[in-house]
Amino acid sequence: MLRFNITAHNARGYEVMWGVAGYIAVVRWNGPAGNFTVLFDSGVGGVPVPVDGDVLRAEISGSQIKVYRNGALVTTVLDSTWLSGQPGIGFWPVDGAIPESYGWKQFRAGGL
Repeated sequence: MLRFNITAHNARGYEVMWGVAGYIAVVRWNGPAGNFTVLFDSGVGGVPVPVDGDVLRAEISGSQIKVYRNGALVTTVLDSTWLSGQPGIGFWPVDGAIPESYGWKQFRAGGL
């Protein structure tokens, strides 16, 4: 999550989703529950399936969102809707995933 802000019945910011089936999506949450805009979606098989040891990174600077896997740029998205908010991380088990599929070893957030 990038530049995220959550209040009662309102979530706004950017979400980067890396699917266990090999896809990546960048979504802008617009505020009201369920109101979002897909900014990028690779489709299933569009990116490699994450494996143990991968380093996944999302960063935002100005209107540019960049997503990396093991230091290699995967995608760049431009959007200037949200200019402030907090970084974060979330889990939503989809694609047949189970909680045991997630093994985060480290999470860092901060300024560029």
